[in-house]
Amino acid sequence: KWFRPGSGPNSISHNNIKALYYDASKDIIWIGTHLGGLNRLDIRSGRFTHYRMEAGNPETLPSDIIRDIVPYQHQLVVATQNGICLFDPANGKCQQLFQDSKEGKKIKMVADVTFDSNGTLWIAATGEGVFSYRFDTGKLTNYRHDTADPHSISNNNVNNITQDSKGNLWFATSGSGLDLYRPASNDFENFDQAKNGLSSNCI
Repeated sequence: KWFRPGSGPNSISHNNIKALYYDASKDIIWIGTHLGGLNRLDIRSGRFTHYRMEAGNPETLPSDIIRDIVPYQHQLVVATQNGICLFDPANGKCQQLFQDSKEGKKIKMVADVTFDSNGTLWIAATGEGVFSYRFDTGKLTNYRHDTADPHSISNNNVNNITQDSKGNLWFATSGSGLDLYRPASNDFENFDQAKNGLSSNCI
């Protein structure tokens, strides 16, 4: 079936899709759009529900540009062009995260979020490097490029974060190749075109 905006009262809110998350337990697809907010598609009924940013209402999305969606317990971590929120599907309300600290307020335009196998949330914040966050302790850590440290993250613009089958965390950068996180030393090893023969440094 093809879902298009404006094809009826029950339709998707925008053509430009940036993120998808399928909740198999409820047979629901969560759809993050560019400028159309968050959409909930109930597969069984075919019904759409739209969630949009409302200016001045902190319980709504911080932006209608959704970049990524990952599940956390019974909620969703929703990454947007203007920060991150915890979205509660039960009531459609958002709790905006990281607004109470100087470091946290740097998290604005988010390219990617992922939970690692230890339950740490990793956040790629455009221009600000990456952040790790522990929901259980509230600890937020920022990893930034340092020209004096060859084992700092190689670029403050990270496009994607993924964990492989061996538990390694990889960070795809915009212009500096690929970084591997080394938990024992809490730093990074870089792989790029010049040293390792990658086809491009933009990943």
